[in-house]
Amino acid sequence: MDSSSSEVDERSSEVDESSSEVDEWSSEVDELSSEVDEWSSEVDELSSEVDEWSSEVDELSSEVDEWSSEVDELSSEVDEWSSEVINQSLIPPVPLSIGVNLT
Repeated sequence: MDSSSSEVDERSSEVDESSSEVDEWSSEVDELSSEVDEWSSEVDELSSEVDEWSSEVDELSSEVDEWSSEVDELSSEVDEWSSEVINQSLIPPVPLSIGVNLT
């Protein structure tokens, strides 16, 4: 019986060691899981910020497009007015390469 009792004690000790290892691993897994949750939360927050910035960029891009269209329209108007003025001979056309010397 001593042999049997010794074997049982040995097995019991092995089980205790294994159980202790499992507890350590379980604790480490819990810590890592907690870290993952924290990182996941941070990623969600950053993703939300990126979405907000992306929306803001889209709005600003739309404004720039509107302003660009307005500039094109105003430029067209200036071209038309310049043509009218030149056609009415109110001012003689001056080639851009010549320029005006005010000295």
